[in-house]
Amino acid sequence: ALFHPLSCWTPEAICRPQFLARLDWLSVKQGLDMRGIGAGTWEQLLQAGTLEGLLDWLDLETTRLDTVPGFSQTRSRAFHEARERALSRPFADWLKALGAPPGHTVAEGENWRALAALDEVDWRQRPGVGPKRAAQLEAFFHHPQVADLAARLGAAGVEGFAPAQ
Repeated sequence: ALFHPLSCWTPEAICRPQFLARLDWLSVKQGLDMRGIGAGTWEQLLQAGTLEGLLDWLDLETTRLDTVPGFSQTRSRAFHEARERALSRPFADWLKALGAPPGHTVAEGENWRALAALDEVDWRQRPGVGPKRAAQLEAFFHHPQVADLAARLGAAGVEGFAPAQ
């Protein structure tokens, strides 16, 4: 299939709708709860050429946002504040926001490295994880683009994604 849970991490024309849906999912209450940030905001940022990847919004400074059509200084500050709140969200919230398959739990102290080290057999040992879900979880945590996103989140200091010491 052309589109699937691990496709469209960047906004190429054919992927634009799924990419925007990914951004919107990031910001909803069930994701990072970025109040005031929704589909319209993401569309404006994409049209302004400020988003080439799913996490490019992490690097947008208030001064750069002021140049985006439709972004006032007040709206730029509100976006910046929502971004700062998102950066402090728990690891499990970030996994959900990135689109990790549902049906798994993150144990206390578990981080990206620990979960990315698991294979399908390991996942199946977890409560409530059957063969199909185990395969989905392994695919998610081993996907190169998802690993790149995790590294970027680690560099940004997001809980659970810190690079190896």
